[in-house]
Amino acid sequence: MPDPTGDTADSLTIAFHDNQVPDLAPGTYSIGVSQVLSGVNDSDALTAAQDIEVRAPQFALDPADVRAVFPADGSTGDYTSVLPHITLTVPFLPWARPSGSGAAGMPWLAVAVFAEHELPNDPLARGAVDTMTVQYLLAGAEGDVQVPAIDTATVPADILQSSCATIRIPAQTFTRVLPRADELPALAHAREIAPAPAAPRGEETAAGSYAVVVGNRLPPSGTGRCTVHLISVEGLTAALPGGTPPGRDVRAVSLWTWSFTSQTGPGESFADLMAALVAPGLDDPDALLLRLTPTTAPPAPDDATSAATDRLNAGHVPLPYTTGTGETTFAWYRGPLTPVPPAPWPADLTGTPLPSADRALVYDEQWGVYDTGVAAAFTLGRLTALADTEFRTALTRLRRTARTWLTTLAQRMAATGLTADRLTPACLTTLLQSQPARHAFDTLAASGGGEAWLRSLVRPPAPDTPAPDTPPPLTSPPGSAPGHPAGAALAATLHALTGVPAVREALAAELAAAEPGVPDWLTRLHTLATVPFTSLIGHPDLLPPETLRFCYVDPTWIIGLSDGALSIATAHSLDQELSAVIATTVPVPPLRGGLLIRSALISGWPDLDVRATAAGSPLPLLRRALLDPQILFCVFDGVPDTVTLAEPYHGLAFGIEEGTDGDGLIELRALTGDIGQALGTGLSGGPGFTAYLRPAPEGNTARVLNLTDTTCGTPLLPALTQGLDGHLPAEGLTPAGFAIEMVQTPLRQSFRPPASA
Repeated sequence: MPDPTGDTADSLTIAFHDNQVPDLAPGTYSIGVSQVLSGVNDSDALTAAQDIEVRAPQFALDPADVRAVFPADGSTGDYTSVLPHITLTVPFLPWARPSGSGAAGMPWLAVAVFAEHELPNDPLARGAVDTMTVQYLLAGAEGDVQVPAIDTATVPADILQSSCATIRIPAQTFTRVLPRADELPALAHAREIAPAPAAPRGEETAAGSYAVVVGNRLPPSGTGRCTVHLISVEGLTAALPGGTPPGRDVRAVSLWTWSFTSQTGPGESFADLMAALVAPGLDDPDALLLRLTPTTAPPAPDDATSAATDRLNAGHVPLPYTTGTGETTFAWYRGPLTPVPPAPWPADLTGTPLPSADRALVYDEQWGVYDTGVAAAFTLGRLTALADTEFRTALTRLRRTARTWLTTLAQRMAATGLTADRLTPACLTTLLQSQPARHAFDTLAASGGGEAWLRSLVRPPAPDTPAPDTPPPLTSPPGSAPGHPAGAALAATLHALTGVPAVREALAAELAAAEPGVPDWLTRLHTLATVPFTSLIGHPDLLPPETLRFCYVDPTWIIGLSDGALSIATAHSLDQELSAVIATTVPVPPLRGGLLIRSALISGWPDLDVRATAAGSPLPLLRRALLDPQILFCVFDGVPDTVTLAEPYHGLAFGIEEGTDGDGLIELRALTGDIGQALGTGLSGGPGFTAYLRPAPEGNTARVLNLTDTTCGTPLLPALTQGLDGHLPAEGLTPAGFAIEMVQTPLRQSFRPPASA
């Protein structure tokens, strides 16, 4: 089924599937083949056999199998209306093992939510587990607990000796909190996102196929800590609610665990974190720009204070600086990210590579302060190139290739009498033929010269011609005659050729093909992929915790960075001119926009969906990088006029909504036709959604959904089926359909420049 959130994802579709059962269940299989030869007396069949073993996770998960959890581990927020869930990167994992019930498509995994003091070995709900070997667990060595009914003969020997994490669940808690066996299918589904959002050169936002296991319990109302366990119900399905109640505590395998704090006030939900990021810009949009803000502004600033404030507003930061003569002072530094459109590259330096960092050092004579931004970029680019042996070697080869190419061109020009000022694209194409003699022959043949030459071969031989009385004059060796440039003349010719636009263009194409790794390396440099965080922003206060900052990417700074990288291994002025040609293989891009976020929002939602538009058209992401678990950096292919941040599509939250009367409800969505479209009606469960919760002993509800049990209240699944009458497919309310109904409306936040900007 398509995603019900199509309005938040212009180019993404998400399909929900009931399950994804693998073709082969875990076990040992034998593949046999035989061949009988006909027409052969007493022929025995030719046979061959091969045993294979299929395994699936059983007592532990690879961390790579888990994509995300919700609520995020360690977070705080108002989660009282949320069903915790886990997103798995292996789409068939919940159905990879038999649960023990024998039913097809039955998951062997369940998400169990526990409050404080419900687990004896984890009273504070911190996610504590008991570690033991699989052999010890299955043997029931504790004696006073019920363990999974798994035959140890079916478990490989190496798995028996491995360790597993377990939790001890009191019998009453097990019966009160765990889902019924017939509820398990509704609490797991597979989903597929297509197409996957991607940035160039493989920097992709993780997307694709997933499995999701959803809990059946809403966190307790009020403030309290919860721990969530992804547990295996393999060998325990008979003891689940609705089956034979356990007579003692249950020891279950915990495959993954996380904890969060639920509170009714502000905290760290997606909405809370996003609201905190946006808040500074509500009164002052400039507060979301990447720059330092003076804590207090003097009422009547003098000229020096005004100049310093202008620098700060432009994104510069003051840093300690030691001059070339050893004096210690401070200098202004601004990295490649600026809060305002940067000034263009000086006209006298356009097209000419910087020879050194000093050439880019700017001195403000009025205030006696240096501006080190582009000079620092040059030095960083040079050091980055020197540290990369592969790039350094490729660049050296590329310069050698360029000199050879230019020398060959100069020699062919000398042979034909051409000069640089007479070069046309057509002449250049002819001169650059890899086999000029063959090309001339082909041209002669195409013009009929070949036929004339063949006729001459069949004519009668001419009479013998007597040898001349005098020998031909001696010729000068190649390189010394005027037609063969050499020495200073050759050098002058090569320099002249690098100034011819047609030659530079052809040479750049030749170099890009000769060493594709160099343009690729420069492209990464231009997207700031190799720039350390401390160089991106010169001061940590530019990006404090729990902030969002917009910026521009300064082309001038990138020019300095690129010039520094191409300045290595230059022996003479021709090498510098060749560096300028090499730089044109990856032109420095025009002004671009960028975004930096430092927040628990990033660690909790690492695949935060980031979209940008310019003049109504989508603006691609050139780079998206997690610089730190809580720092996201994005570079757009242009300057956006709208940026939208939304919950990631594999991390949609499940739960109930709050109606206008305060009742808990589920907003019904169509499951036929325009799937996911809101029907405009809701299924109300009364205050706290209690109508569809299991009753608990002494009337204290555990806030556990009642999906199927008709003996203790109104089950949710039949109620949804009735409410969706006329909007259900022929197969009724399936796990995929239930997931669509339980998806909470995803949150998104859009940013636009103020109307006066």
